[in-house]
Amino acid sequence: MTIRRMKWLCAPGVVVLLLASSPLASARPPKAAAAPSEAATAPVQMTLDMFLDRLMMSESGGKLTARNPRSTAIGPFQFIASTWLQIARSSFATETAELKPHEVLDLRTDMTFARRAAKIYTEENAAHLVANGQQATFANLRLAFLVGAGGAVRVLSAKAGTPVATLLGATVVGANPFMASMTAEDLIARAARDIAIDARLTTGITPSADAIARAKNAPRRTEPRIAVECDLSRPSCRRWLALAKRKVSRTRRASRD
Repeated sequence: MTIRRMKWLCAPGVVVLLLASSPLASARPPKAAAAPSEAATAPVQMTLDMFLDRLMMSESGGKLTARNPRSTAIGPFQFIASTWLQIARSSFATETAELKPHEVLDLRTDMTFARRAAKIYTEENAAHLVANGQQATFANLRLAFLVGAGGAVRVLSAKAGTPVATLLGATVVGANPFMASMTAEDLIARAARDIAIDARLTTGITPSADAIARAKNAPRRTEPRIAVECDLSRPSCRRWLALAKRKVSRTRRASRD
């Protein structure tokens, strides 16, 4: 007989056995929650669009008119004038054909245009990294955007404790004083933190074979070397460097006249 509910009047010392069909007897301990799947616990894979978002926030905090007083960098992606003009000539020649140089430079503060340029520049940097034996991971691409593709290759190829100031040009370190006391290892880690990614992750861009070939055959850009014997972490040294660069610039202009 099945008994659902019964009241028992028990004398002292009497033991009452519950039938198996009783709710109390049939109660079961709650099942443990299922372990999350590997897909649920796996880290989110970064995409190029995500990279550009984080890159912009690292460079300018998303401000259209953000400016670096130590260089010509301006805009949400902080392009310096020379890099921007080079990208405009190679990738936006038709769109900028009727514009004067200062009007082309003003496009750095146009969010849509600047993002397009940042994407192209990142893809070019990826090809350069791979062409020179480095991985085009998003962490490495952040580094390349910061110090140039050539500078990134030197930093990534150097021993961990190599001072950054010996690997990068004085112009780069002068515009980014925080690098003055850094080692290669420090700067690589900083680049990864800038975009909130683990430097060990290999997620990135796979450039085409044609892009890699073009990068291998591209002429290397050089700039006059300025021997810096002072400490670039000191303001007085950076002022001296700024004066030296202006002197070099005047000399180059005079030679073209």
